[in-house]
Amino acid sequence: MSGNQARLTAIAGITTRPPVDVDMPLPLKKIWADDVFNLATMEECLSKSAFKAMKKTVQTGAPLDPGTADVVAAAMKDWAIAKGVKFFSHIFYPMTNVTAEKHDGFIVTNADGAAIT
Repeated sequence: MSGNQARLTAIAGITTRPPVDVDMPLPLKKIWADDVFNLATMEECLSKSAFKAMKKTVQTGAPLDPGTADVVAAAMKDWAIAKGVKFFSHIFYPMTNVTAEKHDGFIVTNADGAAIT
């Protein structure tokens, strides 16, 4: 079978499959974006002054001072670790007109300083 014929056969197989019913444990609106450090989560995790500054930045593009940025970063990290997060990523838009994604992980060390996660 040629490569093109194999591709066409695969497509035909996909398009003739019957739909599969999926029994969702919860409605999607209850779990979609559940693990997002959004304004509602920030309001719970930040001091009133830090939340006010962050909200102004999000809504108006106002600069965020480095001290507040550090407070927000620490709160986000604590929130994520409390949820059991080991790795995280975020998308950003460098000044090259393309997107980029950064992946990182939290490292926990033992008493001797050796990494355990």
